[in-house]
Amino acid sequence: MSWLIIIGILWFIVTIVDSQHQGHKKVERPRNRVNSRPSITPTLTERTPTQTKPTIRSDNKLSNRVTRDRPSTSVTSDTTKTTTIRPSSTLPTLKPSPVPVKVKTINGKRTYESTLVSTLRSYDIHSLWHMTHVNNVLSISQRGIVSHLRATPMNRVDISDPDVQKRRSGKDPIFNREIHAYTPTYITIQNPMLYRLKSSSHSLCLLEISLESLDYHDVLFTDGNAASRDTKFYSHPEDLKNLPWDVLKAEFWSDFADGKRKRCAEVLVYPSIGARHITKIHCNSFDTVNVLEQSGVRNVLYSPQLFFG
Repeated sequence: MSWLIIIGILWFIVTIVDSQHQGHKKVERPRNRVNSRPSITPTLTERTPTQTKPTIRSDNKLSNRVTRDRPSTSVTSDTTKTTTIRPSSTLPTLKPSPVPVKVKTINGKRTYESTLVSTLRSYDIHSLWHMTHVNNVLSISQRGIVSHLRATPMNRVDISDPDVQKRRSGKDPIFNREIHAYTPTYITIQNPMLYRLKSSSHSLCLLEISLESLDYHDVLFTDGNAASRDTKFYSHPEDLKNLPWDVLKAEFWSDFADGKRKRCAEVLVYPSIGARHITKIHCNSFDTVNVLEQSGVRNVLYSPQLFFG
C-alpha cells in the first residue's frame, strides 16, 4: 500500500514540472520570432537622403526662387552673388580668323595691307610695272589696265612680241585660266622686254602701279617670263622666297644663268587693274609728256633714267 502512495507522489511531481516547462516554451516563442525576423524599419540616415541645397538668387524680387530648374550652372560666392554660366549650346559661333594684315600709318591715317603686299615690301618692292604705247595711255587712265584678251577688241596698240604671245596662249597650273586672261605686270621694269624696245622708247610709257591693287583680285607670280616652259607659277605669299631675287636686283641679268628669263618675272592680276592704282606714268621724252598732259592725263613724269639708250 505504501508503494502506491510513493508512485502517486512521483506522478504528481512529474506533472507539475512538465506543465512549468511547457509554459516557458510558450513565452519564449514570440520572442524568438521577433528576433529572427529581419528589420525593415529604416534608420534615420536611410529615411533622410542627402540633398544638395539649392542656390538662391540674390536679387530682391527673386530672393526666394530656387534656381535648380534652370538649365545652367550657378556659382555662388561668399556674398551670395550668383554668376550664371550659359550652356555651351548658346555660345556664339566662332568666325574664322581673317587673313593676316599689316597695319601702317600714312599721313596720320591707319591703313591695312595684305600679307602678299607686306611680303613684297619686305623684299624692297613697292610698285609693280606695266609698259605700253603712248597711244594707249589715255584709254588706260580712264578704264584701267586690262588683259590681252580684253585689250584686243579695244584696238589698243600692241607692243608685245607675236611669237611670245603665242606661247602665252596656255593655261596657268593654279587657277587653270588662260594666261592671256591676266593683266601682266613686271617686278623689275628694266628687263629684256624694255631693252628690246629701246629704239622706240620715245613712244613708250612705263606705268607705275601701287601694290594695293593686288588686294582686290586673284594674283599669280612667276619666277620668270610666263611664256617660258621653265617658269614656275605661285600664288601663296610665302612662295615669294622662290623668286630669283639675286637676278631681279642685279644691275645686269646677263651675269646669271637663265638670267634673261628670270629677269622677266611677272605678277599676273586677274582680270584687270583699276586706273586709280596707277600712281605715275613715266616717259622718255618731253614731247610725250606734253602730249599726255594736254590730253588730260595726270601724274606724267619725264624719267629717262628708267629707260635704256
